[in-house]
Amino acid sequence: MRRFRRDNSGVTALEFAIVGPIFMSMMFFSMESGIFFFKQNWLKHILYETSRYIQTGQLERAGNTEEALRDFICSISDPYVNCHMIDVDVKRFAQYSDVAFPDPVFDVAGRAQNFAFDLSGTGDIVATRISMPHEFTTKLMHDAMLGEELNSIVLNFSVARNEPKLLTSP
Repeated sequence: MRRFRRDNSGVTALEFAIVGPIFMSMMFFSMESGIFFFKQNWLKHILYETSRYIQTGQLERAGNTEEALRDFICSISDPYVNCHMIDVDVKRFAQYSDVAFPDPVFDVAGRAQNFAFDLSGTGDIVATRISMPHEFTTKLMHDAMLGEELNSIVLNFSVARNEPKLLTSP
């Protein structure tokens, strides 16, 4: 029995077996959180650029269509975010006090079901909402953050008044 107490071979493996899973879990949690926050910040950037695109009248000059807006979003979102997974809600209001979003409705895949595209013009107050589903890589992170039956959805919004048309002299 004394011989086994003095034998240190295998102690490192035993320590790693105890500490390793905890360390790996913390490392995956950090990586998953970083990816989620990166995606959230990138979506904020896309929202900012999209709002600016609408606000400055560039969308109006591009045809004021949902396809033109989608093309613009795809041009600024790649390679980090799949632009086809982004849902955009654009609504026009007469006054800032009128701005109200209905609660978003999402399907089981995390795609918005009640988002719409409302044409806007110069001087309009435009509220833009943008969302996108996010899937955690590890089941443990998904269950810890959301529970078993929920989807993670990144959602941001912006409200701004479109710029008036610039008068040009003939």
